[in-house]
Amino acid sequence: MNENSEEQPIQFASEGFDLDALKDSSATGGETKNDDDAILEIGGGVTRMSVESPKSNSKTTNDTSSSVGQTKEEDPELLKCESLKLQGNQFFKARNWLDAYDSYTEAIDACPPQSLRGIDILKQKQEWENEQHLQALDDYRQGKHDTKRDASGEGEGVNNEQTSSSSSCKDDNKDDDSSKPTFQVPPHPHGAKYLSVYHCNRAACRLHLEQYKEAIDDCTIALLWKPDYVKAYMRRCHAHEHLEQFTEALEDVKMAQTLDPRNAQLRKDQQRLQRKNDEHLEKLKEQTMGQLKDLGNSILGNFGLSLDNFQAKQDPNTGSYSISFDQGK
Repeated sequence: MNENSEEQPIQFASEGFDLDALKDSSATGGETKNDDDAILEIGGGVTRMSVESPKSNSKTTNDTSSSVGQTKEEDPELLKCESLKLQGNQFFKARNWLDAYDSYTEAIDACPPQSLRGIDILKQKQEWENEQHLQALDDYRQGKHDTKRDASGEGEGVNNEQTSSSSSCKDDNKDDDSSKPTFQVPPHPHGAKYLSVYHCNRAACRLHLEQYKEAIDDCTIALLWKPDYVKAYMRRCHAHEHLEQFTEALEDVKMAQTLDPRNAQLRKDQQRLQRKNDEHLEKLKEQTMGQLKDLGNSILGNFGLSLDNFQAKQDPNTGSYSISFDQGK
């Protein structure tokens, strides 16, 4: 990301991907690398895809059939998927976002088994989270009910002993984060190595197509199968930032930095997003206070008063506030 755009929203125009960076990256490294293993990143950088493509001892060329030959021991359906991915990479580097999107989508659809789709797993996760939320509400309401019974003296003897034991267990669980339920991702034989890459690459296309919510979904699917995928965290971060979801964007960049602590760019992004998030929260606070003030004035106006008639003064010794009334305002 350019320094002079530090405080500006990330722009995902075509000029954000620097094709010349391919030559620069090979020159600085002292080794010439093939463009097929590179994905152009937002802000002009280049990320080599060595972990995303099957390795081969033979020299890689720009010919798709040569790259497919690297996975000749794989399932034929996977050969087709990898061919489609490489085709998508070529479209992507040519800034042909729609065709790249189509190629990655075809790779996702062709990856076996077709009965286990990323979008279906994402829906399962959302349904599970909704169930957990409802369960938490029920537990909270039950806890309040038990508290009222204890206060009224009902349920003495054995019932009180059971309630005490139950409360003790709940307190223990609060201190033990490992006891909290987590969504169990259905295992997929090709989820981490193949599908996570296809979804993450498609998310990059969706960023350019300004489909930010869909890009978030693709990155989330990729992370379900590959939780340490730094690139997926960063692409989801960019999508959140464009939607002005700065808190979520900050969480993603922090996670990416945890996984890649030596990445200087991630540190800069975190600092920039921290400032944006603080400014956003301050703006929300001012808007909320303004709305509350308008509501209060609308009520007090019926009596010929406004909130300006009341002044809050803080006691420097105790920190408490006292409210004074001034009829003249």
